[in-house]
Amino acid sequence: MSTLVARRLLQFMEHAGVPPAELLAHAQVYARRVARIYTRTSCAEVDRLIHAALDLSGDEALGLHYGERMQQSTYNPLSNLVTHAASLRDGFAAIERFAPLLSDERPCRLEERGDEAVVVYTLSARGSARAWRFGAEVTVLGFLHFMRCFCVAMQPRRVTFDYPAPSYHAEYARLFRGVEQFEQPVVSIVFDRALLDLPSLFEDGALYEALRTMIEQRLAGIVRQLPYAAQIRDFLIREGFPHRSDMASVARWLGMSARSLRRRLADEGKRYDDIVVEAHCALARQLVAEGERSIQEVAFEMGFASSSAFHRAFKRWTGHSPQAWRARSR
Repeated sequence: MSTLVARRLLQFMEHAGVPPAELLAHAQVYARRVARIYTRTSCAEVDRLIHAALDLSGDEALGLHYGERMQQSTYNPLSNLVTHAASLRDGFAAIERFAPLLSDERPCRLEERGDEAVVVYTLSARGSARAWRFGAEVTVLGFLHFMRCFCVAMQPRRVTFDYPAPSYHAEYARLFRGVEQFEQPVVSIVFDRALLDLPSLFEDGALYEALRTMIEQRLAGIVRQLPYAAQIRDFLIREGFPHRSDMASVARWLGMSARSLRRRLADEGKRYDDIVVEAHCALARQLVAEGERSIQEVAFEMGFASSSAFHRAFKRWTGHSPQAWRARSR
């Protein structure tokens, strides 16, 4: 995840009266981890920042209130780029293409079904349920803000969420005007397909091209900054185990052969098998600490034949049993 995301949350909370130092201390995140813009921070650190913001604000609906107050410039230059696109369709294409400026994952996909268009929230790094809900609220409202740059009166047909209605669901009704639906398969926005071809109220071809060139240069810099070992580790944690953890699959994701990847890792002094173990251990610690699945469910999800085999591996990695690690995390 880009440090820009964390920095914007820190700024929002500062306006709400919570100093950045207090938020970082509560989240146990070092200031240097978010000091440089457009570098990367882990999803676990972003999760901790979200939990700290929710705790310190005392506002469980903070995601809605943050999303409601987002500005066109919140995630510049990407925000300005998409609002200066020729059409709403082109704006979504820009989001999909340049999303790596903010995250290693694409945040959405656009589907067209009959007379409806559907924007599906696609991030797979869920973290805790509380942080996932916050992220879904901010993202959906951010998309709606962007779409209303093309049609001020735009009202979605449905807005769906893949979790139960929270205690503050009246805030959803206020912001989404009664079209919100909970416990659905995906987080999504469903709207009139004809809106995709609407021209932007802020269309500016020359500015769009200038911003596009600048973003491409910044993305190239981000890619150069990340060692292959770090890219692989983040990919494996995000995809989970045992899915796509073999070297050939990871090499295809990176756009190279397994032989080339092995050579690049050797240049960094890393072995692929060691990176897999690191990622395996990190994901296991994360899933156990979250406490949303039983230990047996975590073991099954990570590809272990039995919970006892997972117990032995976890003890070898951390020096603690899964149960002790969960209790310690709490």
